[in-house]
Amino acid sequence: MILQSLAFDPGHLLPYEQVEGLVDESLQNIRAEQMLNAMIDRLSKRYKIESHPELVMRIKLVDPTLDSQ
Repeated sequence: MILQSLAFDPGHLLPYEQVEGLVDESLQNIRAEQMLNAMIDRLSKRYKIESHPELVMRIKLVDPTLDSQ
């Protein structure tokens, strides 16, 4: 197979200052996911771990610092 690049469109590149926060947040999320998976692997050897995503919507999310008057 022969491949020849006819055109290159780099798109709209943003300066580093504008994306620095996004990059930092993305790296933190990746690391947090790795740490969560490692913890699940460690604990699954001792405990039975079950997942019930269908029940998540039943959880009432409220801010306990707000008055409910």
